[in-house]
Amino acid sequence: MSNSRSEELKKSQHKSGQMSADDQHSHVLVSIVMATYYRNDALKDTILSCLQQKAHDDGVFEIVVVDNAPDRNAELLVNSIDAQGIPLRYFHEPRPGISHARNRCIAEARGDFIAMIDDDEVAVQDWLFNLMQTQKASDADVVFGPVHPRFDSPPTEDEDFLTAFYTYSLPLTTGSKVGVRATNNALVRRSVIGGSGEPFDTKLGLTGGEDTLFFSKLKANGAQFVWSAEAIVSELIPADRLNRSKIWHRAFQRGQCRASTPMLLPKPRPAETLFWMAVGATQIILLAPVIAVLWLPDRQRALFCAWKLASGVGKILWMKRFRQQVYGAAG
Repeated sequence: MSNSRSEELKKSQHKSGQMSADDQHSHVLVSIVMATYYRNDALKDTILSCLQQKAHDDGVFEIVVVDNAPDRNAELLVNSIDAQGIPLRYFHEPRPGISHARNRCIAEARGDFIAMIDDDEVAVQDWLFNLMQTQKASDADVVFGPVHPRFDSPPTEDEDFLTAFYTYSLPLTTGSKVGVRATNNALVRRSVIGGSGEPFDTKLGLTGGEDTLFFSKLKANGAQFVWSAEAIVSELIPADRLNRSKIWHRAFQRGQCRASTPMLLPKPRPAETLFWMAVGATQIILLAPVIAVLWLPDRQRALFCAWKLASGVGKILWMKRFRQQVYGAAG
């Protein structure tokens, strides 16, 4: 076989996830993983930003893309990207739901650490290096970083509120201990996940909250979580997500996750759920009159209060019958 044909075959195997024997046994320090569903434009930017990263101590990293679209929508895009020698591996997960896609990401990742990023996010330069640097300095099991919004169309009103609502950050220095966060910017030590079963609960695959439960289980098992202030990603916020009803629904869902998660742990914690239900009731009682008073003279503060009120309603109505499908719609 000619050298050019050999290289062509190797590239084809590399793109499809069918790696050569040498590749299969090369040591991977970090696997950057992302699940995707009909977001090709944003996904390309995500992948390109990940290709510009470097791991700590020049360790080898790979990128794993798991496509949950039934028609393998992202395959051509991923295969067309010049990965510049970095392993870029595509997999199709036909079972619908974000949990199945995330579980496939974990199953296919070969790294000692797994860096999680969403398919509508872009990582800043040195994002991966900063996550790994923080992990090395703290010996933490999980490192979380900030997520800042990147608006597709700049908001014409309520910009301060919308920026705050779509910002996932903490006023903490790097290395500070933190609680449970989400998978939209996280580094996880592979060994704390375990090698069997499905770490993301498939019953939550369409309604969401699977990442909150995943990290809550790790926390319950003694995993240590820290913060990396410099490991920043930006999330694309399309114009349709500025719709007020979508914002309130998102706030409602966040409240549901907060209150329902304790009941979904291997050892349920009903007292914790009752506590969050009480917090939700307090939010509703205190904030409803404040919103009415502030709406005209101080709209921005009123919107912040409405955000917390919607979250409070979610904390009370956390039960399965009130959960709605949030994954599985194209676009």
